[in-house]
Amino acid sequence: MSSGAEKFSAMRSAEGKVQHLGYTSTFPLLISVGGRPTYLVSLKDNAGLVKMYAMIDCEDYQQVVTVDKDKGLEYLKSQYVAAMNIVDTDNVEEKDIVVS
Repeated sequence: MSSGAEKFSAMRSAEGKVQHLGYTSTFPLLISVGGRPTYLVSLKDNAGLVKMYAMIDCEDYQQVVTVDKDKGLEYLKSQYVAAMNIVDTDNVEEKDIVVS
């Protein structure tokens, strides 16, 4: 279990980020982004249609990154990685260099 924000606190933080739109959060999934525990939620409109996605930092649930659904989860991840200054080990290339 990860310490930090409770799931419901994370949901409220995501909703607060888009409060002007009136979207509600789905129950969060706990994922790891660059080794950092992160909540992933969908944000739905009054008709129940997914309109946005959000990632919320588990240690500081006030750190919320949202994107429109049309941009997708990969874009959300890239925005979250940049905002949180995470080294994304999924995109690191390893090379052997010989110095003579």
